[in-house]
Amino acid sequence: MEYPTGDRYQGNFQKGAKQGIGKYYFHDGGVYEGEFSQDKRHGKGTFFYPNGDRYSGDWVMDEKDGMGRVEYRSGQEYQGQMKDGQMHGQGTW
Repeated sequence: MEYPTGDRYQGNFQKGAKQGIGKYYFHDGGVYEGEFSQDKRHGKGTFFYPNGDRYSGDWVMDEKDGMGRVEYRSGQEYQGQMKDGQMHGQGTW
């Protein structure tokens, strides 16, 4: 499915909403691949940022939340807790 913004989605739908496994291409070059629920990124998934960074881990209603790993194109890496889209609590660099 292609959206007016230029974003595209390939994957499952349920009652018109993204549901299950899919891949979402953002018009700015970002890509999310993973689980969706009720039209939101929810479950396990990976987001590839246009600048080359990458986040893999848990998502809750479109936010990075739970355990995850952030890999920066510089080679630095963070692995640990995420909350409301931000690094939170225990984690290692």
